[in-house]
Amino acid sequence: MTLRFFFILIFFSFEENFAFSQNIFDAEHSLAYAQYLYKTGQYSQAAEEFERVVFFLPDSISCKSKLISAYRKSGQNEMVLSRIQGLFGTNKSNYTHQISKTVLSILLEKEDTAEIAVCFRENINLELSQKIKFRFALAMLENNWKKAEIEFVKLPADFPKNSELKSILLRAQHTRLKNPALALGLSAAIPGLGKVYTRNYTDGLIVFSIVAVNAWQAYRGFRKEGRTSVYGWFFGSISGAFYLGNLYGAIKAARKYNRNKIENIHEQVINIIISEE
Repeated sequence: MTLRFFFILIFFSFEENFAFSQNIFDAEHSLAYAQYLYKTGQYSQAAEEFERVVFFLPDSISCKSKLISAYRKSGQNEMVLSRIQGLFGTNKSNYTHQISKTVLSILLEKEDTAEIAVCFRENINLELSQKIKFRFALAMLENNWKKAEIEFVKLPADFPKNSELKSILLRAQHTRLKNPALALGLSAAIPGLGKVYTRNYTDGLIVFSIVAVNAWQAYRGFRKEGRTSVYGWFFGSISGAFYLGNLYGAIKAARKYNRNKIENIHEQVINIIISEE
């Protein structure tokens, strides 16, 4: 009798523990654990746990938003865009304001101007002030300074980054880009001058020196031995090769100069706009 009672006691104890172990995976416990992971900065693990919560609570907008935020903070931007479509659909006018800001911020970071324009055409759900900020950013990424100025005037007067954006816009409007054709012409006239034009002074001096020294050596060879001079043809070939390379390098340097100037402007705008996310 005592032995039977002992086994019954063990059975019920095991069943109770088993039930408890199951309960730690229910919606309430999963949500608490997901929130703990999020608050402690464990965003990748938090995203996994919020996936479980969303499975339990498929109608919870706040849980879905927290899931998206966890993916965003863990740097999984492509997953963010994918899960937003999976959870909120493709109709951008139905997105919450925060989800809309997240979508546009990621597209802004990717400098995907075409997709940003699509979002505005589909009337993405944003507060007016946020729409103006992203439209300003879009104009800046498209290097349309006039359009950017129009959008800037519409920005709220109390937006704390107004002065910074104004400064960037003015710098963009006064940026003088280099003309690749002019750089080519200058280098054709004087080797290395195209590099100097693009402010690559050291490179310009090196190119000029190499072309000039080898051309002088070729001249000496031809003057001494005539047209059959191996010495002259050898150094003449080197000089000619560097001269042609100097022409290509001048065009490339001008384009690189322009790209760096524009990318710097884009980067500053993007950092300011997404800091408001």
